[in-house]
Amino acid sequence: MAYSQPPRIDLATLAVLAILSEGQSHPYEITHQVRVRYQDELEGHTARSLYRAVDRLTDEGLIEVAELVREGRRPERTVYRITEEGRSHLRYQLTDLLSNPRLGPQAFQAAIARLGYLSEIEAVTALEVRLGALEGLVAHHRAAHRSLRERSRLPRLFLLEVEWRLHQMEAEIAFVTATVAAIRSRQLDVEEDWLRGLAQTGAALPDLTGVPPERVPLAVRASPSVAAGGDRSSEKRAPEES
Repeated sequence: MAYSQPPRIDLATLAVLAILSEGQSHPYEITHQVRVRYQDELEGHTARSLYRAVDRLTDEGLIEVAELVREGRRPERTVYRITEEGRSHLRYQLTDLLSNPRLGPQAFQAAIARLGYLSEIEAVTALEVRLGALEGLVAHHRAAHRSLRERSRLPRLFLLEVEWRLHQMEAEIAFVTATVAAIRSRQLDVEEDWLRGLAQTGAALPDLTGVPPERVPLAVRASPSVAAGGDRSSEKRAPEES
């Protein structure tokens, strides 16, 4: 597929926002979680670059200081939390990366890795927009391929790049179509027993009290009590992407 100078995607700030959307944390733990979850995606990023991402997000009002804590003789730590503007920005960025195929495969991969932060309606809407764009690109490339073969009479050897792009886009269309179907049929729901086991580790899911069902993130949709804002006797954390 031809991608025309895609804009630089700030994957570091996207990762920080995603992690803080699960609960407040301090930069050292954020850096650790980023490296565990997004090691390949953020290869080359140093701890310093992630700390700078925290500073940028703070300056932009997307995250804020929650508290200062000190444990024993350890240095004081600043704990951050995401703001409502930050949550909206995270969802906007993810839906944009999902829906626009011209941003390139790295953008789509980053969004797919964080699909669980979106609700069903957000994810499906973005993916359907992508499908429409991909189908338009396939039609364009097929017409170009046909024109080059029939009018320019180029040997197939010199058209392999166009064929490769077509195969890429057709494979992506099949993947996106299957993913939309899986979301709608709830085949991607996380098993409730798995979430319950995660809770026993002391991790914490975001507090969804009062959140309407259509806005519940896919990562926690399997738990009816969470989706309905029910019993929160034990704190739980959103599952990490693999």
